[in-house]
Amino acid sequence: SQRIPRFIPTNNAKQRLDIVSYALRSGVPLLIQGPTSASKSLTAQVASVGLYGQFPLIYALSEQTEVGDLLGRKMLRRKGTSMLSYVPGVLAEAYEKGRVLLLDEFDLCPPKVISSILTALDGNTIEIEGKQIVRHQNFRVIATLNGETEGFTSQQRNILPSEILARFRTISFPLMSREEYNEIFSQLLKNSNPQYEQQSKQIADVHKSVENYYASNQRKDKSRGSAAMTLRNFSYALDLMALDKLKPRDACTIAYLAQIPTTDRTQFNDYIDKLG
Repeated sequence: SQRIPRFIPTNNAKQRLDIVSYALRSGVPLLIQGPTSASKSLTAQVASVGLYGQFPLIYALSEQTEVGDLLGRKMLRRKGTSMLSYVPGVLAEAYEKGRVLLLDEFDLCPPKVISSILTALDGNTIEIEGKQIVRHQNFRVIATLNGETEGFTSQQRNILPSEILARFRTISFPLMSREEYNEIFSQLLKNSNPQYEQQSKQIADVHKSVENYYASNQRKDKSRGSAAMTLRNFSYALDLMALDKLKPRDACTIAYLAQIPTTDRTQFNDYIDKLG
């Protein structure tokens, strides 16, 4: 955690980290399910740094992801020439060099891409553009998804059938409690803005209230589409306080409320007012 200064080892964080670290050591592919603010990706990054001294290679999957994005493809060597050379994708690089590969939004992945991932997990070599790549002993895969691991949810594009889930060890991270948010925010404020440490509880209240707002889907104005609350919102507020010297009230207004339609913001006035 010393190399990732915004990771705070709460008791729950240590439990999450132990589970992910155990899976990495065992070599079993891991699938982490949980809401957007459950610390899935951050925990995977901390585990990778702790075990291998390197951050994972990270790729955010989507409906537009192609097999070539992960395995690689032939590309022009230089503009103005017809010379093609193979450029490895993120999966091929992790496979050959023994890196942890973190695949976010696994449930948005097209079936052909999922098939290529499973093929890489099965054997000790993969063939790409006529080139044989040998699997490094430290190659690991962690996939994350925000929806459920069974059935279909509004956030998912593809159902993950049992034959795919069986290839992974599946674990679930629950939504963080208000108390854990407060512990994290208090420690981070103490490290960077100690004069505001006493306001961590009020900031945690803002964070939780906005998180509930998005989760409830009871927005009056839905013109801006859907969004989600993550710890990155607090990280942004922290930067505004530390780097731009904004006070907590102004920093939280920007980091948490700026993307919320004006007609919906009044419900957060009480929480913001408690910040002074």
